[in-house]
Amino acid sequence: MRNYNMLYEKAIQVTLVQNELYYRRMTPIYTISTKNKEATSKSFANKAKEYFVVYLQTASFHGFGHLVAPGRHPLEIILWLVFLALSIFGSVYLSSSTLARYQHSPAVVSMDRDMLAWNTSFPAATVCPSPGIDPRLLKVYVRDSPEPDKEMLEQFIKALANSSYINFESIPLYDRIPSDHFMDLILNLSVSFKPTLAVGDTGAMLTMQPTITEMGLCYTINSEVAIYNSPKYRAENRWDTAIDSNVTTLLVHPLDGDVFLLISNMSSSFTACIHGPLEVPDIANTKCYFALDGFYLKLYVTAFTIYTSAEAAKYYHFHDLITLENVIKRASEEMSVFSREQSGTQLDLFVQHVSHGVPHQATKRYAMSLAFIVWDDTKVHQKWSLSGTQLQWGINTYPRMRFRRDIIFGFTDLLVAVGSMAALFLGCSVLSFLEIIYFLTLRLFFYINGWK
Repeated sequence: MRNYNMLYEKAIQVTLVQNELYYRRMTPIYTISTKNKEATSKSFANKAKEYFVVYLQTASFHGFGHLVAPGRHPLEIILWLVFLALSIFGSVYLSSSTLARYQHSPAVVSMDRDMLAWNTSFPAATVCPSPGIDPRLLKVYVRDSPEPDKEMLEQFIKALANSSYINFESIPLYDRIPSDHFMDLILNLSVSFKPTLAVGDTGAMLTMQPTITEMGLCYTINSEVAIYNSPKYRAENRWDTAIDSNVTTLLVHPLDGDVFLLISNMSSSFTACIHGPLEVPDIANTKCYFALDGFYLKLYVTAFTIYTSAEAAKYYHFHDLITLENVIKRASEEMSVFSREQSGTQLDLFVQHVSHGVPHQATKRYAMSLAFIVWDDTKVHQKWSLSGTQLQWGINTYPRMRFRRDIIFGFTDLLVAVGSMAALFLGCSVLSFLEIIYFLTLRLFFYINGWK
């Protein structure tokens, strides 16, 4: 009976083994692989969790170690999460406001009162004769022109010669003359302008430079940029052509006394514009005054100086401003109907463009040089003169102080401020951020390869 029982148990065991082998053979292969993948995924998650815990325990950021410290109650972990979130928010918020200050208002303006320590640029003047064309030359041109409508041609040339930013819309439509011939036409018909220039007792050698402006052909004195918009320069048809000319401007000092420039023996009425030596005159931003034939116009301005330090100039990218040639090119394109770039276009299209308001950013940007002179409080005196039409201008009051623009919050200050915020809220430093790079690169490589 005992032997029978033993044989019965062995038979059951054999049956169980056979059933197990059968079920293993019948189980799909993908089920086994899925279980292996799940095990591998759990192993990878555990390793990643272990590596993250190691980083939080060894990181120099304050507070992170409490999140993974053993024996911590869940309420303690939640409390530390709130503290860390508030600290990170405070650090990011104050750092962003500091960055905004660096980007938008890093400069400070201070006052310098030592008026005897600097020179002042003498104001430049641009004189535009009126009318701009010689009536006799115009009469001959119209008479010899093959155009059928002589009267319309004469009206168009007169309007074109006296065009400016404020009256472009009044120019009659006339498409018989190509727009790229406008400037040559006006230059050939311009009135002869050969007055006398007196520079006072300074001994400076100044000349009148013909220049193309939005008011047509004018003449500029004491300008560094007028030569780049002269008819000769424009006729070369190359904006990148540099002129080998030692252009000098007049600098004056309070001890020089009353310094003035005088233009006399002018044979017609004129419009005079006072501006800086580095500016291009335009009606929208420059003070201009009209004088009748036979009158004596006297203009005296008050100088107001804004100086920019070398550090501030780097921030404002003064050294990266548009080159001088491009400045004059843009200014003339925006302001003058005689622009060379108007070739092939219709005058009415140009009028539509300027009627919507033409920005003068070229002249404004170039005016922001290291020493920017503002001419204000102009005193105007005009009277009948027995000596003919004359223009005199000078400085009424020298600047007794100047404003100096300096950088008070630079890139180094930005780094210090952001680092202070991070240290205050999180207790970290530059090495703390290097730890993040270290744990994401070299330390991670060693950990994956088992080099613990």
